Amino acid sequence: MERIAIEDVWDIADRRAKINALNVEDIIWTLDGKELIIKPEVIEQWQFTGLNTCDFITTSYWQQGVGPEILREAGLDNGVEADKEV
Repeated sequence: MERIAIEDVWDIADRRAKINALNVEDIIWTLDGKELIIKPEVIEQWQFTGLNTCDFITTSYWQQGVGPEILREAGLDNGVEADKEV
């Protein structure tokens, strides 16, 4: 059995709520400590999905807005073509 502290779940929920209160376009996203430049049109289109800020990352939508070299460096390419039009 796995032991999970309820306080940990509360902390995670609190952090997600704080992130979701931010607009995607107002965030400086980083990966491995490096700032990511995400294409503005990808961020603009995200605004119409109705999903929250955490979903921008967890659904991998952000990957459409960065160059394939960034994904390769991070080991996230998995054959995904990140720079195709959205």
